[in-house]
Amino acid sequence: MPLSSVVTHPANPRKALGDLTELGESIRELGVLQPPVVLPAGRVAAAWPDHAQDLAGAEWVVLMGARRRTAAGIVAGDDPDATLPVLVRDDGIADDPAGQLDVMTAENVARAALTPVEEARAFAAQIAVGRNQRQVAARMGCSQGQISKRLKLLKLPASMLAAVEAGKLEIGTAMAYVDAADGDQFLMLTAHKLVSERSWGQPAAAVAEVRREVERRQAVESAEKKLADEGVKVVDAHKKLGANYYQHQLRTDAAVARARKEGHLVAEVSPAGGVAYYSTAKPKRAENRSPEEQARLDRERAERKAKDARDAACAALVAAVPKIPQTGVVPLLADTVIDAVNSDPTKLAMRWLAAAGLVDASGMSPYQFTQHLRGQSWTVRAAAAYALALGQREMNVRAPYRSSWNATDAEYVQLLVDQAGYVPSVWEQARLNTIAEQAADPAPEPLTDQPSTPERVSLAFDAEDACCWTLFYDLQVDEPAAHAEHLTDPDAVDAAQAWAAEVLADRHGIEVTGWSDGQLLPGRAAYLAVHAGDPTPAAGGPGTVGEWRLLFDPADETWLLLADDKPHADHDALTAAGVDQACSWASAVLADAGVVCHGWTARADGNATLEYVADLTGEC
Repeated sequence: MPLSSVVTHPANPRKALGDLTELGESIRELGVLQPPVVLPAGRVAAAWPDHAQDLAGAEWVVLMGARRRTAAGIVAGDDPDATLPVLVRDDGIADDPAGQLDVMTAENVARAALTPVEEARAFAAQIAVGRNQRQVAARMGCSQGQISKRLKLLKLPASMLAAVEAGKLEIGTAMAYVDAADGDQFLMLTAHKLVSERSWGQPAAAVAEVRREVERRQAVESAEKKLADEGVKVVDAHKKLGANYYQHQLRTDAAVARARKEGHLVAEVSPAGGVAYYSTAKPKRAENRSPEEQARLDRERAERKAKDARDAACAALVAAVPKIPQTGVVPLLADTVIDAVNSDPTKLAMRWLAAAGLVDASGMSPYQFTQHLRGQSWTVRAAAAYALALGQREMNVRAPYRSSWNATDAEYVQLLVDQAGYVPSVWEQARLNTIAEQAADPAPEPLTDQPSTPERVSLAFDAEDACCWTLFYDLQVDEPAAHAEHLTDPDAVDAAQAWAAEVLADRHGIEVTGWSDGQLLPGRAAYLAVHAGDPTPAAGGPGTVGEWRLLFDPADETWLLLADDKPHADHDALTAAGVDQACSWASAVLADAGVVCHGWTARADGNATLEYVADLTGEC
């Protein structure tokens, strides 16, 4: 067939065909010895409507032999007469997209294992032609969880996906970006750029930072648009109004409405998107008080009014002081009150006694007044002691630092009610009611059956009974402390850990600082919470580990990091040949656990499996 009439299959999961130099030299010398298998382009286009445009003008599509077709094209160059020997299949597979994928995938795998990105493309293509994840997993010989993980890679922006293919971005890091950004490509791109520029940082933290910045900008833009729609000019208040700009800020709707009506209204948008209104003319103080300021003024006015009313009631009581007998300890008590009361209550008593015509204290200081009382009659001294006691009580209820009254204050007000016919104001009655409510509602007894704070916390997926993520405390492995019924995906590890951290914070005030791999029971994997209240190091933590080992498990095609023979972490995105990358990954895991690794020493275990042991001393 004419070489130009044959094109590679657009749905082939392998896009990078590797080094074609040697194959090209062979074709140049000997020609194409094994003809590619091709299908009629028209039927392939009909089976793949999304790729019809890619196949426009082609007559044949390569099913097997994409490398040979590509290398032949390189050798032929611009030769319009170049031909390519092919084997034509015009049977039913030309109309079967799933069958074509199976053949292409099998050919690719037979030559070399698919890369994680190629796997992702292969899985996505099979799902696109109607297979579900379970069917794809059965065809490909892997778990359904592996399918879900690989498909997440395709949520990466094209540039980050290319970085993964080129080995510049690790699979685990890429997946962390996808999970943190929930597939938002802008967040992933911006966060990845941020981490790359800083040369440090975790994907989740970078995505959260970018998300906050996006939300902040959206808030600012929304505020500016709202003000533009209202016809309000946005200004820098300090530059526009000067150093006393705060005096121009409008705090009430009435003040804003007046400034708008008079054409003086401007606004400033804060970096967080908050809006503050200002008037270019100084606003009227009376209508520009904030609700808090107005409440304070109302409270102070009520306090002054109540104070004046109580003052008058006390003056009336002193003027009608009952006759106090000069017997027993009464004189001692009266003189003690006279000597003990300080100046402020004394000033009140001096005024009340003068108004009653009992004492002329003109020109006297409080100290001089108390000295003057020593030479007075018992009637005067008894009345003065009574007035001073009232003054002390009055000063107690006036104290500006007190936000409420107590039972002693209530007794004082009740004395005024009973002896002087005093009527408490609304403000005073509110304080008295608070005292009554507190007396009727005693403090609750301390609870003795509060759940104790757990020390060891395990997070595991229950695939047998609950079919969701579950949380266990300490050794109570048969009784889950909490179920995440909304989290039914065993691969939703990040979401489950976030849920568990929130539960622990709400219930027990525990701040989770991380999660380590461990076991709930032997053979049942779990994530162990790392927090300040855990008296023992997390499973596999540096405090309990004698030896760290790194080995490749050929059954699962996974690198395993073991802490004293217990699984600590795994990495399924590296092949057995990727020893350097695996050692770098394991060193980073140990660094996160606070363990300094100086290198890795190779040795064979009892089954002749090559493994690597962490050098924690630097002596190897």
